[in-house]
Amino acid sequence: MLARARERAARLHVGNAEFVHADVQVHDLGEASFDAAYSRFGVMFVADPVAAFGNIRRALRPGGLLSFTCWQSVFEDEWMLIPGAAVAEVTGALPPMPGPDEPGPFSLADADRVGAVLDAAGFGSIAIAPHADYVVIGEDRIPEAARTTVRVGGVREALTDADDQTRQRALAAIEDALRARVQDGEVRASRAVLLVTGSA
Repeated sequence: MLARARERAARLHVGNAEFVHADVQVHDLGEASFDAAYSRFGVMFVADPVAAFGNIRRALRPGGLLSFTCWQSVFEDEWMLIPGAAVAEVTGALPPMPGPDEPGPFSLADADRVGAVLDAAGFGSIAIAPHADYVVIGEDRIPEAARTTVRVGGVREALTDADDQTRQRALAAIEDALRARVQDGEVRASRAVLLVTGSA
């Protein structure tokens, strides 16, 4: 990801961007050095979110803005739930799910927890807005969408030790599950996020 970001910045002649691989919980981000911080589906994967957000707050100037998006629960995100359920029918077990306080895609799905974490990290003016829409997949793109789902998240973890035959059966099951939802030539699967802001 960093290599691609650097390549893209160079291609666009962006000279004032720096790309760093670091642990946001402990990395020295500087003191009151930035006006804003933004994360798109990344902050759910830290082991200690209070430490991470506290470190980010210290790096923001007074009044600086924090903004991030994170997933709501898996049950509100059919685009992840459908493939997971299809794979479970093949393997006999649901994809592994971290506990609600453990790092993972849904660790910040609870708005009350998000508010408590940001408050403990020293942020004020916290606003948390749920947003929902749909992932729309054309019927002709179902095989491509199914292949993508087996490469990410819980489905990938569920198939880590699977043999080729099981992987092919899982892929076919995902395709079948998506095809069962086709209406008017497309699949519409819910996608739900929290849009979060706070000030330093």
